[in-house]
Amino acid sequence: YFQACLCPDYVGTIEGPILTKSANRRSIAWQTFVLGGPDGMEGLLWLGVDATERLRAEELLQKKETFIHSVVEGLQFPFFVLDRQYRYLTYNAVHKQGAKVLFNADIEPGMDVLSYHCNPHHRAIAKENFDKALAGKACMFEGDIGEEKGQRRPVLIEHNPVRDEAGNIMGVA
Repeated sequence: YFQACLCPDYVGTIEGPILTKSANRRSIAWQTFVLGGPDGMEGLLWLGVDATERLRAEELLQKKETFIHSVVEGLQFPFFVLDRQYRYLTYNAVHKQGAKVLFNADIEPGMDVLSYHCNPHHRAIAKENFDKALAGKACMFEGDIGEEKGQRRPVLIEHNPVRDEAGNIMGVA
């Protein structure tokens, strides 16, 4: 790293461990700045910032995301979360398979869930229930869904508001 820093064009950051005087391991993010002058490079400034807590927080966040993904994928029923514009934020494989079988839809994150409901009546019911959940009310729908007669299935669907940490409704599950 230090050899690369001697190149006059080099500007970069690298993270690496250090051992403190008290024998603790810390991660330091080293950033290099070329100090220029009238004759070109006159020196280098190395700035080290303790990145240990940030790296621990990133690792904890990754573990939490992995855990949540495992829980959602482990559900034996369709599960999805939409934002306030009815776009998918997440869903499990069971829901993705159901959308394919019932609506011949290949869903992706960010896709509008109402876009593949070809039946205007079903689309209106779905939107009404999403809007109720977005208004703070849990609601249920019991009936048949699917676009083609041979693929229609009886379902019981529950929609609930999803709230952020401040309690504001950010979507529907």
